Amino acid sequence: MKYVLPVLTNQGYGSVINTSSVAGLAGSAGVAPYVTSKHAVVGLTKTAALEVASANVRVNSIHPSPVNTRMMRSLEEGLQADEATMSKGIPLERYGEADDIPSF
Repeated sequence: MKYVLPVLTNQGYGSVINTSSVAGLAGSAGVAPYVTSKHAVVGLTKTAALEVASANVRVNSIHPSPVNTRMMRSLEEGLQADEATMSKGIPLERYGEADDIPSF
C-alpha cells in the first residue's frame, strides 16, 4: 500500500484488497503472534480506507478461514487438534483450499 496508494489517489480511483484471516476478527488461544498480525492487517486496512476514500480509492480486506496448508498441519499439532475438530465452526465443515482464494 505504501507504493500503490499514491498512484491510485493521483489517478482518482482504484481498489486495494488486503488478505487477513478469520483470526483477524476474533481472538484464538495459543496463537497470539498470528492473531496479532492479522488484527494489524484489519486495522491498517480500515485506516487506509478512511485516508483515501476522498480520492475515490477503496481499501478492503478478505478473511479466509483455515486453508489446507502445511501451516494448518503445524497448528493442529501445536493445538493437539485435528481437521474435524478445527473445522466445526466452518459452514462447509472443511478447510478451504489454496485455489479457493483468488490471487491477483
